[in-house]
Amino acid sequence: MANNTLMYAAVLIVAVLVFIGAALAVSLLAKPSYYVTLAMSASSPSNSVYPYQSMVFNITVTNNGGKDVVELPVAFYVNGVQQNYSGYVVPAHHSITIQEAYTYLQAGSYLFSAVADPGNVLRLSNASAARKSIQISTAIPESADVYSSVPNANIVNTESFTASGTGLLSASVMDSLYNISSLEGVNGLDNAILAKTYQDLYQYIAVANGAFSLYSNGTESYSAWLQGTMTPQTIGTIVSSFGKNVSVVGSPHGVFGFAQLANRTSMCTYYQNGWTKIVEFYNAGRGGSCKDLVYGSYNDVQTGVIAAALKNSRIGNFSAPNTVSTISWQRFYYNNATLLGKSVEYSANSISASTLFELQSPQGIFLSSIEGAPTNVLSVNSTCPGLISNLSNAKVCSTVLLTSTSIGNRSFGAVYSKLVSSNYTVGLYSLIGQSYLTSAHTNAAELMNELGIRGSQVAWASPFKNTCGFKEGFGCRIVGFGANSTVELAITNLNYSSVSLTNVTCSEGRGATPMRINGTIGRGDNITISTVCHTIPVPVFAAETSFMLNLGFKRGSVPMIVNGTLNVTTSTS
Repeated sequence: MANNTLMYAAVLIVAVLVFIGAALAVSLLAKPSYYVTLAMSASSPSNSVYPYQSMVFNITVTNNGGKDVVELPVAFYVNGVQQNYSGYVVPAHHSITIQEAYTYLQAGSYLFSAVADPGNVLRLSNASAARKSIQISTAIPESADVYSSVPNANIVNTESFTASGTGLLSASVMDSLYNISSLEGVNGLDNAILAKTYQDLYQYIAVANGAFSLYSNGTESYSAWLQGTMTPQTIGTIVSSFGKNVSVVGSPHGVFGFAQLANRTSMCTYYQNGWTKIVEFYNAGRGGSCKDLVYGSYNDVQTGVIAAALKNSRIGNFSAPNTVSTISWQRFYYNNATLLGKSVEYSANSISASTLFELQSPQGIFLSSIEGAPTNVLSVNSTCPGLISNLSNAKVCSTVLLTSTSIGNRSFGAVYSKLVSSNYTVGLYSLIGQSYLTSAHTNAAELMNELGIRGSQVAWASPFKNTCGFKEGFGCRIVGFGANSTVELAITNLNYSSVSLTNVTCSEGRGATPMRINGTIGRGDNITISTVCHTIPVPVFAAETSFMLNLGFKRGSVPMIVNGTLNVTTSTS
Protein backbone atom coordinates (compact mmCIF):
# COMPACT_ATOMS: atom_id res chain seq x y z
CA MET A 1 0.00 0.00 0.00
CA ALA A 2 2.79 2.32 0.87
CA ASN A 3 4.49 1.51 -2.39
CA ASN A 4 1.28 2.36 -4.34
CA THR A 5 0.99 5.62 -2.45
CA LEU A 6 4.55 6.52 -3.31
CA MET A 7 3.94 5.60 -6.95
CA TYR A 8 0.79 7.76 -7.20
CA ALA A 9 2.66 10.64 -5.56
CA ALA A 10 5.50 10.35 -8.07
CA VAL A 11 3.10 10.32 -10.99
CA LEU A 12 1.33 13.35 -9.59
CA ILE A 13 4.60 15.21 -9.15
CA VAL A 14 5.62 14.40 -12.75
CA ALA A 15 2.24 15.57 -14.06
CA VAL A 16 2.51 18.81 -12.14
CA LEU A 17 6.01 19.38 -13.44
CA VAL A 18 4.89 18.71 -17.04
CA PHE A 19 2.01 21.17 -16.64
CA ILE A 20 4.25 23.82 -15.12
CA GLY A 21 6.84 23.30 -17.89
CA ALA A 22 4.23 23.55 -20.60
CA ALA A 23 2.77 26.71 -19.10
CA LEU A 24 6.24 28.20 -18.77
CA ALA A 25 7.05 27.32 -22.40
CA VAL A 26 3.82 28.92 -23.59
CA SER A 27 4.49 32.04 -21.55
CA LEU A 28 8.02 32.26 -22.95
CA LEU A 29 7.04 31.67 -26.58
CA ALA A 30 3.93 33.83 -26.63
CA LYS A 31 4.45 37.25 -28.25
CA PRO A 32 2.81 40.43 -27.03
CA SER A 33 -0.41 41.40 -28.75
CA TYR A 34 -0.64 44.91 -30.27
CA TYR A 35 -3.69 46.89 -31.25
CA VAL A 36 -2.84 48.73 -34.49
CA THR A 37 -5.16 50.40 -37.00
CA LEU A 38 -4.37 51.62 -40.52
CA ALA A 39 -6.00 54.22 -42.76
CA MET A 40 -5.11 55.19 -46.35
CA SER A 41 -6.08 58.11 -48.59
CA ALA A 42 -5.01 59.21 -52.08
CA SER A 43 -4.28 62.68 -53.46
CA SER A 44 -5.42 62.97 -57.07
CA PRO A 45 -3.72 65.48 -59.43
CA SER A 46 -7.09 66.25 -61.05
CA ASN A 47 -10.67 65.10 -61.25
CA SER A 48 -9.67 62.53 -63.89
CA VAL A 49 -6.44 60.58 -63.58
CA TYR A 50 -4.58 59.74 -66.81
CA PRO A 51 -1.56 57.57 -67.61
CA TYR A 52 1.83 59.02 -66.64
CA GLN A 53 0.28 61.08 -63.87
CA SER A 54 1.52 60.36 -60.35
CA MET A 55 -0.58 59.86 -57.23
CA VAL A 56 0.54 60.04 -53.60
CA PHE A 57 -0.96 57.66 -51.03
CA ASN A 58 -0.93 58.72 -47.35
CA ILE A 59 -0.87 55.67 -45.07
CA THR A 60 -1.61 56.49 -41.41
CA VAL A 61 -0.69 53.82 -38.84
CA THR A 62 -1.93 54.24 -35.25
CA ASN A 63 -0.74 52.30 -32.21
CA ASN A 64 -3.75 52.18 -29.87
CA GLY A 65 -2.03 49.95 -27.32
CA GLY A 66 0.05 50.70 -24.28
CA LYS A 67 3.32 49.30 -25.63
CA ASP A 68 5.63 50.75 -28.26
CA VAL A 69 5.89 48.80 -31.50
CA VAL A 70 9.61 48.67 -32.16
CA GLU A 71 9.55 47.07 -35.62
CA LEU A 72 6.19 47.22 -37.36
CA PRO A 73 6.38 45.94 -40.97
CA VAL A 74 4.13 47.77 -43.46
CA ALA A 75 3.72 46.58 -47.06
CA PHE A 76 2.31 48.49 -50.05
CA TYR A 77 0.75 46.60 -52.98
CA VAL A 78 -0.49 47.51 -56.47
CA ASN A 79 -2.81 44.92 -58.01
CA GLY A 80 -1.47 42.37 -55.55
CA VAL A 81 2.18 42.99 -56.40
CA GLN A 82 4.33 44.22 -53.52
CA GLN A 83 5.92 47.62 -54.23
CA ASN A 84 7.51 48.38 -50.86
CA TYR A 85 8.10 46.66 -47.50
CA SER A 86 9.63 48.53 -44.55
CA GLY A 87 9.72 48.45 -40.76
CA TYR A 88 8.65 51.39 -38.57
CA VAL A 89 8.70 52.39 -34.89
CA VAL A 90 5.24 53.41 -33.61
CA PRO A 91 5.13 54.67 -29.98
CA ALA A 92 2.17 53.75 -27.81
CA HIS A 93 -0.91 55.91 -28.40
CA HIS A 94 0.76 57.64 -31.38
CA SER A 95 0.37 57.67 -35.18
CA ILE A 96 2.83 57.87 -38.05
CA THR A 97 2.14 58.71 -41.71
CA ILE A 98 3.86 56.90 -44.56
CA GLN A 99 3.77 58.24 -48.12
CA GLU A 100 3.89 56.04 -51.22
CA ALA A 101 3.91 57.46 -54.77
CA TYR A 102 2.79 55.63 -57.89
CA THR A 103 2.93 56.69 -61.55
CA TYR A 104 0.36 55.13 -63.87
CA LEU A 105 1.80 53.76 -67.11
CA GLN A 106 -1.46 52.86 -68.82
CA ALA A 107 -5.19 53.29 -68.52
CA GLY A 108 -7.09 50.70 -66.48
CA SER A 109 -8.30 49.73 -63.02
CA TYR A 110 -5.81 49.61 -60.14
CA LEU A 111 -6.18 48.15 -56.63
CA PHE A 112 -3.89 49.77 -54.05
CA SER A 113 -3.46 48.05 -50.67
CA ALA A 114 -1.55 48.84 -47.49
CA VAL A 115 -1.11 46.13 -44.82
CA ALA A 116 0.53 46.37 -41.41
CA ASP A 117 2.19 43.15 -40.20
CA PRO A 118 1.39 41.24 -43.44
CA GLY A 119 3.04 38.07 -42.12
CA ASN A 120 1.13 38.13 -38.80
CA VAL A 121 4.45 38.14 -36.98
CA LEU A 122 3.32 40.51 -34.21
CA ARG A 123 -0.10 38.87 -33.69
CA LEU A 124 -2.09 42.10 -33.98
CA SER A 125 -5.29 42.05 -31.93
CA ASN A 126 -7.49 43.02 -34.89
CA ALA A 127 -5.65 42.25 -38.13
CA SER A 128 -8.55 43.38 -40.33
CA ALA A 129 -8.24 46.91 -38.91
CA ALA A 130 -4.58 47.01 -40.01
CA ARG A 131 -5.24 46.76 -43.76
CA LYS A 132 -6.86 49.09 -46.25
CA SER A 133 -7.53 49.01 -50.03
CA ILE A 134 -8.52 51.66 -52.58
CA GLN A 135 -9.75 50.94 -56.12
CA ILE A 136 -8.90 53.62 -58.71
CA SER A 137 -9.62 53.69 -62.44
CA THR A 138 -7.55 55.82 -64.81
CA ALA A 139 -9.09 57.54 -67.81
CA ILE A 140 -8.17 56.84 -71.42
CA PRO A 141 -6.40 59.85 -73.00
CA GLU A 142 -8.00 61.42 -76.03
CA SER A 143 -6.80 60.18 -79.41
CA ALA A 144 -3.66 61.91 -80.57
CA ASP A 145 -4.83 64.42 -83.16
CA VAL A 146 -2.29 67.22 -83.22
CA TYR A 147 -4.02 68.98 -86.10
CA SER A 148 -7.08 69.59 -83.91
CA SER A 149 -4.97 72.02 -81.83
CA VAL A 150 -4.28 74.38 -84.72
CA PRO A 151 -6.15 75.56 -87.84
CA ASN A 152 -5.76 72.92 -90.51
CA ALA A 153 -7.31 74.60 -93.52
CA ASN A 154 -5.19 76.27 -96.25
CA ILE A 155 -2.07 74.30 -95.32
CA VAL A 156 0.40 74.22 -98.22
CA ASN A 157 3.19 72.30 -96.51
CA THR A 158 3.13 70.15 -93.38
CA GLU A 159 5.16 67.59 -91.49
CA SER A 160 3.69 65.31 -88.87
CA PHE A 161 5.79 63.06 -86.62
CA THR A 162 5.53 60.52 -83.83
CA ALA A 163 8.25 59.38 -81.45
CA SER A 164 8.69 57.02 -78.51
CA GLY A 165 11.51 56.01 -76.20
CA THR A 166 14.61 58.00 -77.17
CA GLY A 167 13.09 58.89 -80.54
CA LEU A 168 12.31 62.51 -79.68
CA LEU A 169 15.87 63.04 -78.41
CA SER A 170 17.37 61.44 -81.53
CA ALA A 171 15.17 63.42 -83.91
CA SER A 172 15.83 66.66 -82.04
CA VAL A 173 19.62 66.15 -82.04
CA MET A 174 19.71 65.22 -85.73
CA ASP A 175 17.58 68.24 -86.58
CA SER A 176 19.87 70.49 -84.50
CA LEU A 177 23.11 69.25 -86.07
CA TYR A 178 22.21 68.45 -89.67
CA ASN A 179 20.07 69.92 -92.41
CA ILE A 180 17.56 67.07 -92.74
CA SER A 181 14.36 68.16 -94.40
CA SER A 182 12.14 65.44 -92.89
CA LEU A 183 13.11 66.62 -89.37
CA GLU A 184 12.88 70.38 -89.91
CA GLY A 185 9.60 70.63 -88.03
CA VAL A 186 10.51 68.55 -84.96
CA ASN A 187 11.98 71.41 -82.93
CA GLY A 188 9.19 73.85 -83.65
CA LEU A 189 9.27 77.49 -84.74
CA ASP A 190 11.97 78.53 -82.27
CA ASN A 191 14.34 75.61 -82.72
CA ALA A 192 16.65 76.39 -79.81
CA ILE A 193 13.99 76.40 -77.07
CA LEU A 194 12.25 73.16 -78.00
CA ALA A 195 15.54 71.45 -78.87
CA LYS A 196 16.75 72.09 -75.31
CA THR A 197 13.35 71.09 -73.92
CA TYR A 198 13.34 67.75 -75.69
CA GLN A 199 17.01 67.04 -75.07
CA ASP A 200 16.68 67.83 -71.34
CA LEU A 201 13.35 66.09 -70.74
CA TYR A 202 13.44 63.14 -73.15
CA GLN A 203 13.70 60.65 -70.25
CA TYR A 204 10.35 61.90 -68.98
CA ILE A 205 8.60 61.81 -72.37
CA ALA A 206 7.27 58.38 -73.32
CA VAL A 207 5.21 59.29 -76.40
CA ALA A 208 5.31 62.37 -78.62
CA ASN A 209 3.11 63.44 -81.52
CA GLY A 210 3.59 66.68 -83.40
CA ALA A 211 3.00 68.65 -86.57
CA PHE A 212 4.50 71.69 -88.23
CA SER A 213 2.35 73.50 -90.79
CA LEU A 214 2.86 76.35 -93.25
CA TYR A 215 -0.25 78.16 -94.46
CA SER A 216 -0.94 79.89 -97.76
CA ASN A 217 -0.59 83.39 -96.22
CA GLY A 218 2.80 82.63 -94.64
CA THR A 219 1.48 81.88 -91.15
CA GLU A 220 3.14 78.96 -89.34
CA SER A 221 1.93 76.72 -86.54
CA TYR A 222 3.43 73.96 -84.42
CA SER A 223 1.56 71.52 -82.23
CA ALA A 224 3.10 68.84 -79.98
CA TRP A 225 1.26 66.41 -77.71
CA LEU A 226 3.44 64.70 -75.12
CA GLN A 227 2.70 61.84 -72.74
CA GLY A 228 5.06 61.32 -69.84
CA THR A 229 5.95 62.53 -66.39
CA MET A 230 6.99 66.02 -67.50
CA THR A 231 4.61 68.90 -66.76
CA PRO A 232 3.87 72.30 -68.32
CA GLN A 233 5.66 73.80 -65.32
CA THR A 234 8.95 72.00 -66.09
CA ILE A 235 8.73 73.08 -69.73
CA GLY A 236 8.06 76.65 -68.59
CA THR A 237 11.24 76.57 -66.50
CA ILE A 238 13.31 75.75 -69.59
CA VAL A 239 11.58 78.47 -71.63
CA SER A 240 12.36 80.97 -68.87
CA SER A 241 16.06 80.03 -69.04
CA PHE A 242 16.13 81.65 -72.51
CA GLY A 243 15.16 84.98 -71.00
CA LYS A 244 11.50 84.63 -72.01
CA ASN A 245 8.82 85.80 -69.62
CA VAL A 246 6.46 82.87 -68.93
CA SER A 247 3.13 83.91 -67.47
CA VAL A 248 0.32 81.72 -66.19
CA VAL A 249 -2.93 82.47 -67.96
CA GLY A 250 -6.25 81.26 -66.59
CA SER A 251 -9.28 80.04 -68.50
CA PRO A 252 -12.49 78.11 -67.77
CA HIS A 253 -10.60 74.95 -68.79
CA GLY A 254 -7.63 75.43 -66.45
CA VAL A 255 -4.32 77.25 -66.54
CA PHE A 256 -1.53 77.26 -69.06
CA GLY A 257 1.83 78.93 -69.57
CA PHE A 258 2.25 81.67 -72.18
CA ALA A 259 5.47 83.14 -73.59
CA GLN A 260 6.06 85.68 -76.35
CA LEU A 261 9.03 84.22 -78.21
CA ALA A 262 9.35 86.95 -80.84
CA ASN A 263 7.36 89.85 -82.26
CA ARG A 264 4.74 87.61 -83.90
CA THR A 265 5.69 84.22 -82.46
CA SER A 266 4.14 82.92 -79.23
CA MET A 267 4.16 79.66 -77.27
CA CYS A 268 1.51 78.08 -75.04
CA THR A 269 1.89 75.00 -72.82
CA TYR A 270 -0.98 73.32 -71.01
CA TYR A 271 -2.33 69.94 -69.84
CA GLN A 272 -5.52 68.56 -71.28
CA ASN A 273 -7.20 65.14 -71.52
CA GLY A 274 -4.09 63.11 -70.74
CA TRP A 275 -1.58 65.13 -72.79
CA THR A 276 0.89 67.91 -72.11
CA LYS A 277 0.35 70.12 -75.14
CA ILE A 278 2.58 72.72 -76.76
CA VAL A 279 1.31 75.18 -79.35
CA GLU A 280 3.56 77.66 -81.15
CA PHE A 281 2.10 80.18 -83.54
CA TYR A 282 3.61 82.70 -85.96
CA ASN A 283 0.97 85.05 -87.27
CA ALA A 284 1.96 86.50 -90.63
CA GLY A 285 -0.85 89.03 -90.29
CA ARG A 286 -1.47 91.43 -87.45
CA GLY A 287 -2.52 90.40 -83.98
CA GLY A 288 -3.41 86.96 -82.66
CA SER A 289 -1.31 84.50 -80.70
CA CYS A 290 -1.33 80.90 -79.50
CA LYS A 291 -3.80 81.95 -76.77
CA ASP A 292 -6.43 82.27 -79.49
CA LEU A 293 -5.87 78.62 -80.45
CA VAL A 294 -5.72 76.94 -77.05
CA TYR A 295 -8.83 74.89 -76.31
CA GLY A 296 -10.11 75.69 -79.80
CA SER A 297 -11.88 73.04 -81.83
CA TYR A 298 -10.71 72.34 -85.38
CA ASN A 299 -12.03 69.72 -87.72
CA ASP A 300 -9.15 67.48 -88.68
CA VAL A 301 -8.90 67.63 -92.44
CA GLN A 302 -5.12 67.55 -92.87
CA THR A 303 -4.60 64.03 -91.51
CA GLY A 304 -7.08 62.74 -94.07
CA VAL A 305 -5.25 64.60 -96.84
CA ILE A 306 -1.93 63.04 -95.84
CA ALA A 307 -3.42 59.55 -95.61
CA ALA A 308 -4.99 59.88 -99.05
CA ALA A 309 -1.78 61.24 -100.54
CA LEU A 310 0.21 58.35 -99.07
CA LYS A 311 -2.19 55.87 -100.56
CA ASN A 312 -2.22 57.51 -103.96
CA SER A 313 1.56 57.83 -104.11
CA ARG A 314 2.02 54.17 -103.15
CA ILE A 315 4.36 54.94 -100.30
CA GLY A 316 4.48 53.24 -96.94
CA ASN A 317 2.37 50.13 -96.61
CA PHE A 318 1.00 50.51 -100.12
CA SER A 319 2.85 48.70 -102.91
CA ALA A 320 2.92 49.65 -106.57
CA PRO A 321 3.28 46.38 -108.50
CA ASN A 322 4.20 48.09 -111.77
CA THR A 323 7.04 50.05 -110.23
CA VAL A 324 8.15 48.58 -106.92
CA SER A 325 7.77 44.98 -105.89
CA THR A 326 7.73 45.13 -102.09
CA ILE A 327 8.48 48.71 -101.13
CA SER A 328 7.45 49.51 -97.56
CA TRP A 329 8.95 52.06 -95.23
CA GLN A 330 8.12 49.74 -92.32
CA ARG A 331 10.49 47.20 -93.90
CA PHE A 332 13.08 49.90 -94.38
CA TYR A 333 15.07 49.27 -91.20
CA TYR A 334 17.58 46.68 -90.07
CA ASN A 335 16.70 43.40 -88.36
CA ASN A 336 16.51 43.55 -84.56
CA ALA A 337 16.25 47.32 -84.66
CA THR A 338 14.11 49.38 -82.28
CA LEU A 339 11.53 51.61 -83.93
CA LEU A 340 11.78 55.14 -82.47
CA GLY A 341 9.36 57.15 -84.59
CA LYS A 342 7.95 58.13 -87.97
CA SER A 343 7.33 61.30 -89.90
CA VAL A 344 5.32 62.22 -92.96
CA GLU A 345 5.92 65.28 -95.12
CA TYR A 346 3.32 66.62 -97.50
CA SER A 347 3.29 69.50 -99.96
CA ALA A 348 1.64 70.26 -103.23
CA ASN A 349 4.67 68.88 -105.08
CA SER A 350 5.64 65.75 -103.19
CA ILE A 351 5.09 63.51 -100.20
CA SER A 352 7.61 61.49 -98.23
CA ALA A 353 7.44 58.96 -95.40
CA SER A 354 10.31 58.44 -92.94
CA THR A 355 11.10 55.95 -90.21
CA LEU A 356 13.49 56.60 -87.32
CA PHE A 357 15.05 53.54 -85.72
CA GLU A 358 18.00 52.47 -83.59
CA LEU A 359 20.40 49.58 -84.01
CA GLN A 360 22.52 48.55 -81.04
CA SER A 361 25.34 46.72 -82.82
CA PRO A 362 27.00 48.71 -84.17
CA GLN A 363 25.20 51.39 -82.21
CA GLY A 364 23.56 53.93 -84.46
CA ILE A 365 20.47 56.02 -85.15
CA PHE A 366 18.98 55.75 -88.65
CA LEU A 367 16.35 57.75 -90.50
CA SER A 368 15.04 56.13 -93.67
CA SER A 369 12.84 58.05 -96.08
CA ILE A 370 10.95 57.31 -99.28
CA GLU A 371 9.73 60.22 -101.35
CA GLY A 372 7.25 59.69 -104.16
CA ALA A 373 7.55 62.18 -106.97
CA PRO A 374 8.05 61.66 -110.72
CA THR A 375 11.69 62.32 -111.67
CA ASN A 376 13.45 62.85 -114.96
CA VAL A 377 16.49 60.73 -114.22
CA LEU A 378 18.51 62.22 -117.06
CA SER A 379 18.17 65.72 -115.58
CA VAL A 380 19.53 64.77 -112.15
CA ASN A 381 23.09 65.74 -111.32
CA SER A 382 24.74 62.33 -111.19
CA THR A 383 27.99 63.44 -109.58
CA CYS A 384 28.46 61.68 -106.21
CA PRO A 385 30.95 63.39 -103.87
CA GLY A 386 31.29 60.19 -101.81
CA LEU A 387 31.20 56.40 -102.01
CA ILE A 388 29.25 54.67 -104.79
CA SER A 389 27.64 51.24 -104.80
CA ASN A 390 26.11 49.66 -107.89
CA LEU A 391 24.05 46.64 -106.92
CA SER A 392 21.46 44.78 -108.98
CA ASN A 393 18.49 46.87 -107.79
CA ALA A 394 20.19 49.86 -106.21
CA LYS A 395 22.64 52.51 -107.37
CA VAL A 396 23.55 54.32 -104.15
CA CYS A 397 25.62 57.41 -103.38
CA SER A 398 26.78 58.01 -99.77
CA THR A 399 28.29 61.20 -98.38
CA VAL A 400 29.28 62.40 -94.92
CA LEU A 401 27.16 65.29 -93.65
CA LEU A 402 28.75 68.38 -92.19
CA THR A 403 27.13 69.73 -89.03
CA SER A 404 25.21 72.98 -89.25
CA THR A 405 26.99 74.29 -86.15
CA SER A 406 30.51 74.01 -84.76
CA ILE A 407 30.27 71.24 -82.17
CA GLY A 408 33.91 70.23 -81.83
CA ASN A 409 35.15 66.67 -82.06
CA ARG A 410 32.48 64.00 -81.99
CA SER A 411 32.76 60.23 -81.71
CA PHE A 412 29.94 59.86 -84.23
CA GLY A 413 29.28 61.06 -87.75
CA ALA A 414 26.36 61.17 -90.13
CA VAL A 415 26.23 59.51 -93.54
CA TYR A 416 23.49 60.19 -96.08
CA SER A 417 22.88 57.47 -98.66
CA LYS A 418 20.62 58.20 -101.64
CA LEU A 419 19.03 56.35 -104.53
CA VAL A 420 17.13 58.24 -107.24
CA SER A 421 14.79 56.46 -109.64
CA SER A 422 12.15 57.67 -112.07
CA ASN A 423 9.45 57.23 -109.38
CA TYR A 424 11.16 57.40 -105.99
CA THR A 425 13.91 59.07 -104.09
CA VAL A 426 15.08 56.74 -101.33
CA GLY A 427 17.36 58.02 -98.59
CA LEU A 428 18.94 56.79 -95.38
CA TYR A 429 20.60 58.99 -92.77
CA SER A 430 23.00 57.03 -90.54
CA LEU A 431 24.12 58.67 -87.30
CA ILE A 432 26.80 56.22 -86.26
CA GLY A 433 30.28 55.82 -84.77
CA GLN A 434 33.11 57.30 -86.82
CA SER A 435 34.70 53.87 -87.38
CA TYR A 436 31.48 52.57 -88.96
CA LEU A 437 30.94 55.27 -91.60
CA THR A 438 32.02 53.03 -94.48
CA SER A 439 29.90 50.18 -93.12
CA ALA A 440 26.91 52.55 -92.98
CA HIS A 441 27.28 53.10 -96.73
CA THR A 442 27.42 49.35 -97.41
CA ASN A 443 24.44 48.61 -95.15
CA ALA A 444 22.37 51.35 -96.77
CA ALA A 445 23.10 50.05 -100.27
CA GLU A 446 22.19 46.49 -99.33
CA LEU A 447 19.01 47.66 -97.62
CA MET A 448 17.92 49.70 -100.65
CA ASN A 449 18.73 46.76 -102.89
CA GLU A 450 16.30 44.62 -100.88
CA LEU A 451 13.48 47.06 -101.68
CA GLY A 452 13.61 45.80 -105.26
CA ILE A 453 13.05 49.16 -106.94
CA ARG A 454 12.57 48.78 -110.68
CA GLY A 455 12.84 51.24 -113.49
CA SER A 456 15.62 53.60 -114.48
CA GLN A 457 17.97 54.94 -111.80
CA VAL A 458 20.62 57.62 -111.68
CA ALA A 459 24.01 56.06 -112.45
CA TRP A 460 26.36 57.86 -110.08
CA ALA A 461 29.77 59.08 -111.24
CA SER A 462 32.69 60.05 -109.01
CA PRO A 463 34.44 63.41 -109.47
CA PHE A 464 37.49 62.33 -107.51
CA LYS A 465 40.95 61.65 -108.91
CA ASN A 466 41.75 58.58 -106.85
CA THR A 467 45.04 57.12 -108.05
CA CYS A 468 47.41 54.23 -107.41
CA GLY A 469 50.81 53.25 -108.81
CA PHE A 470 53.90 51.09 -108.32
CA LYS A 471 57.54 52.06 -108.59
CA GLU A 472 58.22 49.61 -111.40
CA GLY A 473 56.90 46.61 -113.27
CA PHE A 474 53.16 47.16 -112.84
CA GLY A 475 50.46 49.62 -113.82
CA CYS A 476 47.63 50.36 -111.39
CA ARG A 477 44.14 51.85 -111.64
CA ILE A 478 41.41 52.16 -108.96
CA VAL A 479 38.26 50.45 -110.21
CA GLY A 480 36.06 51.27 -107.21
CA PHE A 481 35.42 50.97 -103.50
CA GLY A 482 33.37 48.32 -101.75
CA ALA A 483 32.33 47.23 -98.30
CA ASN A 484 34.50 47.53 -95.20
CA SER A 485 37.24 49.66 -96.78
CA THR A 486 37.70 47.28 -99.71
CA VAL A 487 39.23 48.71 -102.87
CA GLU A 488 39.32 47.06 -106.31
CA LEU A 489 42.54 47.54 -108.26
CA ALA A 490 43.18 46.85 -111.93
CA ILE A 491 46.79 45.62 -112.20
CA THR A 492 48.68 45.62 -115.52
CA ASN A 493 51.79 43.47 -115.97
CA LEU A 494 54.53 45.68 -117.45
CA ASN A 495 57.24 43.05 -116.98
CA TYR A 496 58.92 41.28 -119.91
CA SER A 497 57.46 37.90 -118.87
CA SER A 498 54.48 36.38 -117.06
CA VAL A 499 54.31 36.77 -113.29
CA SER A 500 52.32 35.13 -110.52
CA LEU A 501 50.75 37.46 -107.94
CA THR A 502 50.90 36.08 -104.38
CA ASN A 503 49.77 38.79 -101.94
CA VAL A 504 48.94 42.47 -101.51
CA THR A 505 49.02 44.84 -98.52
CA CYS A 506 47.43 48.27 -98.15
CA SER A 507 48.04 50.35 -95.01
CA GLU A 508 48.78 53.86 -93.75
CA GLY A 509 52.22 52.85 -92.55
CA ARG A 510 51.11 51.07 -89.39
CA GLY A 511 51.49 47.63 -90.94
CA ALA A 512 48.80 45.19 -91.95
CA THR A 513 48.49 41.48 -92.63
CA PRO A 514 49.11 40.71 -96.32
CA MET A 515 46.08 39.39 -98.21
CA ARG A 516 46.77 36.32 -100.27
CA ILE A 517 45.97 36.46 -103.98
CA ASN A 518 46.49 33.91 -106.69
CA GLY A 519 46.66 35.03 -110.27
CA THR A 520 49.03 34.65 -113.16
CA ILE A 521 49.11 37.38 -115.79
CA GLY A 522 51.05 37.46 -118.98
CA ARG A 523 53.10 40.34 -120.30
CA GLY A 524 50.84 43.35 -120.95
CA ASP A 525 47.77 41.61 -119.51
CA ASN A 526 45.44 42.91 -116.78
CA ILE A 527 43.90 41.42 -113.64
CA THR A 528 41.51 42.90 -111.08
CA ILE A 529 42.23 42.23 -107.40
CA SER A 530 40.64 43.34 -104.14
CA THR A 531 42.30 44.41 -100.92
CA VAL A 532 41.40 46.16 -97.67
CA CYS A 533 42.94 49.50 -96.77
CA HIS A 534 42.81 50.43 -93.08
CA THR A 535 40.68 52.53 -93.25
CA ILE A 536 39.39 54.17 -96.43
CA PRO A 537 37.40 57.28 -95.42
CA VAL A 538 34.07 58.31 -96.81
CA PRO A 539 35.00 61.54 -98.66
CA VAL A 540 34.06 64.66 -96.74
CA PHE A 541 35.93 67.32 -98.73
CA ALA A 542 39.07 66.64 -96.71
CA ALA A 543 42.73 66.42 -97.56
CA GLU A 544 44.20 63.55 -99.52
CA THR A 545 44.70 60.24 -97.69
CA SER A 546 47.69 58.17 -98.81
CA PHE A 547 48.15 54.42 -98.35
CA MET A 548 51.20 52.25 -98.86
CA LEU A 549 50.81 49.39 -101.35
CA ASN A 550 53.00 46.28 -101.30
CA LEU A 551 52.50 43.76 -104.09
CA GLY A 552 54.05 40.33 -103.73
CA PHE A 553 54.72 38.22 -106.86
CA LYS A 554 56.91 35.52 -108.31
CA ARG A 555 58.95 35.81 -111.46
CA GLY A 556 59.56 32.18 -112.21
CA SER A 557 60.25 30.65 -108.79
CA VAL A 558 61.82 33.76 -107.28
CA PRO A 559 59.60 35.64 -104.73
CA MET A 560 59.73 39.41 -105.11
CA ILE A 561 57.91 42.49 -103.82
CA VAL A 562 57.26 45.93 -105.26
CA ASN A 563 56.16 49.04 -103.36
CA GLY A 564 53.58 51.60 -104.42
CA THR A 565 51.02 54.12 -103.20
CA LEU A 566 47.24 54.54 -103.26
CA ASN A 567 45.75 58.03 -102.88
CA VAL A 568 42.13 58.75 -101.93
CA THR A 569 41.33 62.40 -102.49
CA THR A 570 38.38 64.71 -103.00
CA SER A 571 40.31 66.70 -105.55
CA THR A 572 38.74 66.79 -109.02
CA SER A 573 41.73 68.33 -110.76
